[in-house]
Amino acid sequence: MQLARLDMPATPEFVSLARLVVSSIADHRYEITEGRLDDLKLAVSEACVLAIEAETGPQASFSVTCEGTSEDLSVVVAHTDNAEPEGVADKIGVSSFEEFRPASLGLPLIHSLVDEVGLESERGLSSLRMTLRCRALEFS
Repeated sequence: MQLARLDMPATPEFVSLARLVVSSIADHRYEITEGRLDDLKLAVSEACVLAIEAETGPQASFSVTCEGTSEDLSVVVAHTDNAEPEGVADKIGVSSFEEFRPASLGLPLIHSLVDEVGLESERGLSSLRMTLRCRALEFS
């Protein structure tokens, strides 16, 4: 079930907004320790930075979507694949666009912070799905 979706300009000042929304949802809807919540916030920050680095142009944007079940919380950070490949590769110091994702230092960090990570690219949209195993709180 989709819990929230944010569409934001691809600029660094929106990373803190994404962290705030995701951490509020996790803290109020799931049984989660303070340490796991901190891990999730850091993973979301890293994923947002990766999306921002991949975007160029005045209309560049990215989205953050929170999806939940009774057993886990997933956060999907997505951006369009409209960036100039050479420009992105040059920014992070790799020789080709194909090397971009593996060369990123953020992905190994994200893998260490959440339970499951998935990368998808489909129809001009790249997304990174981070899943944290945690039980949903019961609401009366």
